[in-house]
Amino acid sequence: MNEFATPSTEDMFEADVDSGTKDGTYGATCIGLERKTSKQGNPMWVWNFELDDSGVRIYMHTVISPAGAWKITQIANGLKLPQKDGKIKCGISDIIGKTCQVEVVNDDSYDGTPRPKIEKVFASTVDGGDDIPF
Repeated sequence: MNEFATPSTEDMFEADVDSGTKDGTYGATCIGLERKTSKQGNPMWVWNFELDDSGVRIYMHTVISPAGAWKITQIANGLKLPQKDGKIKCGISDIIGKTCQVEVVNDDSYDGTPRPKIEKVFASTVDGGDDIPF
């Protein structure tokens, strides 16, 4: 299972979501990561991102379980985190400041109010140039 170092107080942050964010793909920076417990009592990570073009802060949750491992892996790959033998090998302070691309969609299933949420995280193709196919 994917694990990170225990966060320090500087790493803890949860952003307010801006309801004016439109659906689309955005450049993003991870600005916080916190380990919490879900309402159902499951351990989870709360990932906080800032969208590059707008400065909007948005967060996403990933449950720390075999069923949620695919989402943690997707984020780890998107942020290009070092991995070995299926485990992420870095601390939270190494994750903060990493860039990626995020797909944002508005979802009103929680309380009927449209709120942007991150649907997918994938690697940025502009931060190092290696992923551009020409």
